[in-house]
Amino acid sequence: MSRRGSISFTDDKEFSSNAVFNIVTGKNEEVKKMFNANNIDTVIDKKNGFTGLHYAIQVANTEIINHFMELSANTSIKTLSGANAFDLSMTYHQKIIFDVTIKKKDETIVSLNKNIRELREDLGNSNNQNTYLNKTVDAANAKITVLKNQLDFDNRNNESLRKERDTLSLNLRDLKGEHDSIKRKYTGVKDEVDNLSRINTSIISENTVLKKRNEFLDSDNKKLNANLSDLNIKHQSLTDSHNKLETSYESLLKRSRKV
Repeated sequence: MSRRGSISFTDDKEFSSNAVFNIVTGKNEEVKKMFNANNIDTVIDKKNGFTGLHYAIQVANTEIINHFMELSANTSIKTLSGANAFDLSMTYHQKIIFDVTIKKKDETIVSLNKNIRELREDLGNSNNQNTYLNKTVDAANAKITVLKNQLDFDNRNNESLRKERDTLSLNLRDLKGEHDSIKRKYTGVKDEVDNLSRINTSIISENTVLKKRNEFLDSDNKKLNANLSDLNIKHQSLTDSHNKLETSYESLLKRSRKV
């Protein structure tokens, strides 16, 4: 198997011909055995640059389209004519690839919204901790001030008070360090929430475009079904006319034989 850029090309002609045959003829279990996550994006027909997903779309093999999408097939790979999977879906009126993509986008949006909620909860907890630590620092500072005033007032070297003062000073230093750490964490979480919000907005926009394409395909399919119904009526009319002509022809033959 050779590679050109990020696209794989197989040199195994037997694999290519079998893959195309099985996809086109609907031998789906054989197709599933042949393809996996490692070779799902392999070009199996060098003449047109088609991957397995392209052929499945062309012949409307919805089971294999869905299977390839579950294997995370690359929908942006283009054929030699410059068409990707979405372009071929529009050409051959196959909406399943849009449905699967929309479903994955919706699942991603749900997951991102969940992460955003959790991060906001963490942010709220961080704010609460930050407030508590500020109050603790203020209380410690106030206590140190009281102790200093008491030491100045008493004007004596009280060993016990000096030890408590030193301990409080150490605690204050530790609290300040923890306070600074939480502030950095708060800033990092806020940046992550902002980034996830931007990603969520982008995905919602992409999802809207895909839904509009899906609506276009539904409308197109209805028109095609109406045209097909008209063609069936015309075909039945031609068949009836042909039968009548055959009957007339046989009648003429019988008359000619009698003559």
